[in-house]
Amino acid sequence: MVSDLQNSTELVGMSADEVHELLGTPDYADTDTCLAYLIAQPFDEVTLDLTLENGVVTKVEEKDH
Repeated sequence: MVSDLQNSTELVGMSADEVHELLGTPDYADTDTCLAYLIAQPFDEVTLDLTLENGVVTKVEEKDH
């Protein structure tokens, strides 16, 4: 599902508001520079992390926690 999203939608360059419209409220948003969406659990938590600069996505990565 996440790979489909990444292949069909260019998240880099989107504004934080556009991301919120597309993906909803992030599961974690500790700072103004990162939005994190939980994409897998219960054994290994995996998030889709979006790094923001000036309110625009500059980097997208999957992270195991």
